[in-house]
Amino acid sequence: MQAIIAAPQTLAEANFMARLGNHNRIPILSFSGISPTSEQPYTMPYFVQTAANDLLQTTPIVSIVMYFSWTKVVLVCEDSAYGTSILPRLTNELEGKGSRISEVVLVPVGATDGHLVKVMDRLKHMETRVFIVHMRSSLAARIFVMANGARMMSKGYAWIATSSFGNEVGSLGSHDINSMEGVVTLRPPFIETDHVKRFFAKFQRKISSYDDHFHNDPSMLLLWAYDAAWAIATAAEKARLSSLASTSGTQHKLPITGGMLLVSVLKTTFDGLAGKFKLNNKGYQQWSMSYDILNVIGKGTRTVGTWTQEHPSLICSKNIIWPGVSTNVPKVSSTKDLRIAVPVNHGFQEFVNVSSNKFTGCCIYLFERVMKELKYEGKYEYVQDNDSEDCNHLVEKVHNKVSIELLTNIYSLRTRKGHTRKKVILDSDPVSKTQL
Repeated sequence: MQAIIAAPQTLAEANFMARLGNHNRIPILSFSGISPTSEQPYTMPYFVQTAANDLLQTTPIVSIVMYFSWTKVVLVCEDSAYGTSILPRLTNELEGKGSRISEVVLVPVGATDGHLVKVMDRLKHMETRVFIVHMRSSLAARIFVMANGARMMSKGYAWIATSSFGNEVGSLGSHDINSMEGVVTLRPPFIETDHVKRFFAKFQRKISSYDDHFHNDPSMLLLWAYDAAWAIATAAEKARLSSLASTSGTQHKLPITGGMLLVSVLKTTFDGLAGKFKLNNKGYQQWSMSYDILNVIGKGTRTVGTWTQEHPSLICSKNIIWPGVSTNVPKVSSTKDLRIAVPVNHGFQEFVNVSSNKFTGCCIYLFERVMKELKYEGKYEYVQDNDSEDCNHLVEKVHNKVSIELLTNIYSLRTRKGHTRKKVILDSDPVSKTQL
């Protein structure tokens, strides 16, 4: 064994492959975006990553959040080291831009449909309706199918999927795609050159002979895999020629060692299917960091924007079609209009003063400042409450779900000319009854 091509799907697998290559001095060419832990690349030189590192995408994801002025998001991620690896970096970058992750929802790798139903129910009752999904594509596809069944692929929701989904969305079947219309995702730029078209036509002819259901859109993972195979083949040929040259044409050529093969791979450059193949001296792709922003629509995706390292701001060239076939940008929260009960205070009116339907005082001022700081997008109005004996009585009404609308009706009855005060009996049912 002189080289291994692999696609580790978890952080543990990437760490294991890196140690395996280092121990046996065998180049490991990885075409997945999962890298070993940050301390290891310098001590694990035999791990060569030919794909884009998943953690690089946090900056363009934050640019998407900032572009639409969302102040908070919910992170839905795989319950694994891979899923949570994005959390520290994403949290820091969001907070640096004035946004934040309001909640983190972990989804087990082998979650049952019943468990995913519970996850949807939890998400549905959250105030924030902007979700960032970071997990492997197979699990993400199940999440979106479940969200569609829970009517969460509807107007008012926003779903942002990371590149682990975007890299493979083209290879998903039409049934799955139909369940995730409106999802926004990202992936490194993909240029459908004549070389790519010829390769994929040939690939499709071969694979369709034993797989009638093969979807006909190339994924980035497929292109990275082919480029990794081409790179090791090219490097092996160069190493063989170098070995022959070093023996001055004699019949006894030197054996190609893993170290020789690694040096040859690091020097290999060519125009691959996924773009320019060129590695730095640590075995990572050298590329100008950029991403295409994709929108799932109809039976596939369309590119609606770009993000580049040179101009680190999202540029949208087309309107995004959000869930529910809407062009209106979803709001960060599902806000409701509020009715605020204000007890009539006959004591220290500097705290609360109700006069001629005007509400003033320190408590009113403080409440309005809090609502302003929260950037609450719904409307609210004050409702005068003359019936509560004290604040405890008012809190008890809230606990018993006494309708604020009922308080308004009571007030209007008691202030109507010629009306006398009578006893009001409230029950604890959400739809309150009265006996006058």
